[in-house]
Amino acid sequence: FVPKADFSETTINFYTPVGSSLEVTEARARQVDVALRELPEVRYTVTTINSGNAAGKIFGSTYVRLVDRALRQRGLDEMTVPLRERLARIPGITVTNIGTPDLGGGKSLQFSIQGSDLGELERLSKGITAQLKQVAQQYQVPIVAAAQLNRSAANTRSLAGPEMLAESDAIGRDADAVITMGQMSKHVIAMKLAKYRHGRDGYTWYCKFLPNTGHFEEITFDEAKDIEADDKDADADDSSHGFKPRKKGSFKTVSDSKHGNNGGTKKRVVRRSR
Repeated sequence: FVPKADFSETTINFYTPVGSSLEVTEARARQVDVALRELPEVRYTVTTINSGNAAGKIFGSTYVRLVDRALRQRGLDEMTVPLRERLARIPGITVTNIGTPDLGGGKSLQFSIQGSDLGELERLSKGITAQLKQVAQQYQVPIVAAAQLNRSAANTRSLAGPEMLAESDAIGRDADAVITMGQMSKHVIAMKLAKYRHGRDGYTWYCKFLPNTGHFEEITFDEAKDIEADDKDADADDSSHGFKPRKKGSFKTVSDSKHGNNGGTKKRVVRRSR
């Protein structure tokens, strides 16, 4: 293995609790800047909110420029732990990354448990979430696990809670946050913070799908209802004005003799025969 080169720069990504205002995130970002600049190795910092890879008013990203390696006693890898300890003192933020991401972006890991013994499969599956949480805590990385809704959730239009998730006992015990979602219409989804270990839960927010970019944008409840109504109207129009294939010979031209045929103006009109 080749050690990472020390280019005297690093990146810190963090977020504030779901539902926080832009002003709250900005205030926390200023605290992050102050804490980082107290370190003698830091030359300057640049923080952005709701932009780039930190899209969303609760997400922030701080670029940290260090002094040259020859002027530092500690290398970049050696500074990771002190940086994390210093940022842990700032209330109301969760740090998701310290360090420059590898080229090519993040990688996803998928695994499955297979076998003929259903009892053993159930026992092993219940222990997965606990092991994933240990990995997240040890390496300070977020882990997102997807879970299906149980059958009872299909019979209700309200957003599901943790009790409606498959293996809800394991998820409810080990997860720090549980987010459920439901599609309101073609372009709108509703999301609910069904469980949050470190603060208030039950918060609901709405997102609009942007087909040109493939992203979701947070919107208000009133905006969500307006878009939902527009989508329903568009679907109704599509169903009532369905396209009917043209039959051969169903179009013909006729002359409009409104101005007479004696040298008058003639207009050719295309009509479809029924």
